[in-house]
Amino acid sequence: DLEKLDKRQKREIEALEEQRVRHREQRDFEFRVREQLKQQIRALGGEPAPL
Repeated sequence: DLEKLDKRQKREIEALEEQRVRHREQRDFEFRVREQLKQQIRALGGEPAPL
């Protein structure tokens, strides 16, 4: 029936939203790690290879 379908759709949409947020957090985290590595390499006097 329609109400059950609606609830399932809502749950699926919420799950997708959650995945998107997690994906963005993962990308932000990877970006920060790369930036830190670049800074450490520069501090050691090297030039970071393009990532």
